[in-house]
Amino acid sequence: PIIFGCKGQRLEFGAVARIGVYVLAVTTEEDVQGEFTLIYADGSSEKKQVTFTHWNDAPKHGELAAFSTPHRHTREADDPSTRCYIDEYKVDADYKKKLVGLVLPNQPAVKVVALTLASASFLPN
Repeated sequence: PIIFGCKGQRLEFGAVARIGVYVLAVTTEEDVQGEFTLIYADGSSEKKQVTFTHWNDAPKHGELAAFSTPHRHTREADDPSTRCYIDEYKVDADYKKKLVGLVLPNQPAVKVVALTLASASFLPN
């Protein structure tokens, strides 16, 4: 997998109505604040604040634990006393608009493992 630090990168994609963006991420610092910018086809944008939980802590800011492991590996050895988490953060979008882009936070301590664009086509009419 490709894991990358958030440095304010702009991601662009086809114009589709979305209910949100799901981000699997970890952070190497405590309680990191980050701002996502959602960009819509009509030229408008929307900023969303997220607080990220350190990867050694259980989720504590409304996110979900997508994956956890009972230990971690360090440069020195296996560390059986420290759990690690990859957390899922949802960035809600205006499903009545077509989402065309996303600007990631300028927060290199946040490492993105995966992004999923959730289509609004699954909403009931």
